Amino acid sequence: MKIIKTLFALVFMSVAFLACEQAKPHEEEHMEKPVDPPTQIIPVEDAEILAQDYRRNRIPLIEEFQNRDDNGEPIDPEDPEYVRATQALTVDFETLKTYITYIEQQADSAKINISGLRIYLGKYPNAGKFPDGRPVKYPNAETVFLNPVAPFENAQGQMSESGFAIVTNPDGTKKAVPVGQLLNKNMKGNGPPYVLMFQDDVTDLSFNDMNKIPPPQQNDNDF
Repeated sequence: MKIIKTLFALVFMSVAFLACEQAKPHEEEHMEKPVDPPTQIIPVEDAEILAQDYRRNRIPLIEEFQNRDDNGEPIDPEDPEYVRATQALTVDFETLKTYITYIEQQADSAKINISGLRIYLGKYPNAGKFPDGRPVKYPNAETVFLNPVAPFENAQGQMSESGFAIVTNPDGTKKAVPVGQLLNKNMKGNGPPYVLMFQDDVTDLSFNDMNKIPPPQQNDNDF
């Protein structure tokens, strides 16, 4: 009888142990596979060289050019109207990951593969608002905006990468269209280009509205 009880106890303990092991997530399943550093990673010293060269050889020229009054006279650096050249732009990391997921979903809906994420240089207009009514976050300041790119056939019949947006057809299907085909780049005069199609048909993929530095001014803990 003791032997039976002992065997029963051993079986019960074994079953309980196996149940606990199955319920407990395996650590190896949740460990992320180590990633080799991309070849584009640069030493921190090289990054500092890039930042300092920009500040020495570009910022003075930008600020001298853009800080003039209506008579062409230099604006005093202490004047509230003085615009400091952009040194850096920051985007929230989770927001950036959401953006990546969003453009992937939109590209999938149009059955196109994103080949790259292009960083375009730009400058905010002096006006307080964009034509669509959105406020200009940093009037007259330099900025960047992002847009996914993919290969498209150009006017010469060659394949080349271009930024694109998603257009919804009347039947509900979607297609990727190079941004150059959505904009009237042959418009006469000095007016800005504009979207040729109804805006409701176009899903925009450009990303901007980042936080500019300065302000605040750079600190000793950064590049």
